[in-house]
Amino acid sequence: MNKKNILCFGDSNTWGFVPIIFDYETFHMERYSRDLRWPGFMQNLLGNDYFVIEEGLNGRTTNVEYPDIQGRSGTSYLEPCLYTHSPLDLVIILLGVNDLKVIFDRTIKEISLGLELTKIPLNSDKYLLGVIKENKKQGLFKVYDSTGKLKHYEFYNNNQMMYKGMYDSLNLKSGEWTYFDKKNNIINTGYYTSNKKDKTWTYYYPNGSIQQKGCYILGKPTGEWTWWYNNNQLWRKEQYEKGKINGLVIEYDSLGKVITKGEYLYGQKEGVWYYEINDHKEEGEFVSDMKNGSWEMTYLSSNQKMFSGKYLNDIPVGEHVYYYPNGVIKEIGKYENGEKEGEWKKYNNNGVLLVTYYFKRGVEFKRDGLKIK
Repeated sequence: MNKKNILCFGDSNTWGFVPIIFDYETFHMERYSRDLRWPGFMQNLLGNDYFVIEEGLNGRTTNVEYPDIQGRSGTSYLEPCLYTHSPLDLVIILLGVNDLKVIFDRTIKEISLGLELTKIPLNSDKYLLGVIKENKKQGLFKVYDSTGKLKHYEFYNNNQMMYKGMYDSLNLKSGEWTYFDKKNNIINTGYYTSNKKDKTWTYYYPNGSIQQKGCYILGKPTGEWTWWYNNNQLWRKEQYEKGKINGLVIEYDSLGKVITKGEYLYGQKEGVWYYEINDHKEEGEFVSDMKNGSWEMTYLSSNQKMFSGKYLNDIPVGEHVYYYPNGVIKEIGKYENGEKEGEWKKYNNNGVLLVTYYFKRGVEFKRDGLKIK
């Protein structure tokens, strides 16, 4: 009776690495005896009718290489290994733990698909190498030219390309990258340097028109950034310096009317700002990103005042007055230290007093002369 041949293909767990004895300075390591290693233990359980072959390697991954150590990709060695030990009745693959290392930046799904590779011919003598499951491309694919040189990577989810680009020798994103939506429309495209966005990046609407465009320097936005509406009408312009918004910002509605205007000083609003929000416009001054001084709101429909009041470092102070669109006072009262204080009155749109409230440190204690219990 011929023995059944079983190949155990794995990493340090298959090799029998003893972690508590490893010396990080000298790289001295020890190995469990064959009887204690799981392939050897399995051999003893199965008996003489089976022959268990150990193929363990410390640090082995599914299909990626370390930047400073070569020969650890399981995919690279699996095929010749199968031929070396053939004929085989069973192959057990135990890999994926090392793929979890931070340096590889891989998801569980990418790791799980790492060994199931298929070669797919492309135009111009190029070809893809990746995973096909149920006739659909899944996970990370490598794209090679006719000479076998790696051109870039593509990532698929149920046959839909999600992104494509290149990694450098440290497995960091590098060069031009493009991202796609579920309908194969480009979402955005731009450059990476060592995993950081760099140079020009462009973002798109599903119809292909540009939504926004600007530049990065090693992950930080810089220079002018511009936004457009879906109809190609200018939406917004702003400036960045050292990764922070800085300088004049202007925002337009879809018809070209200015609805926001003001300046930033390294990420903080500074000076006079103007807004149009729904049914009103608002104008006032910021100091270090906080409202200061007098602020006013005006109804767009009637051009009547909607609100007037003062702020100190974003805290409401003094008298605050709210108005109806016809100019009649709606509510009036005072703030002290950011809290309502003293008498507050509310009116109907004909100017008739409706109710009088009394506050102490922001808490109402009396209404129309009657104490609140």
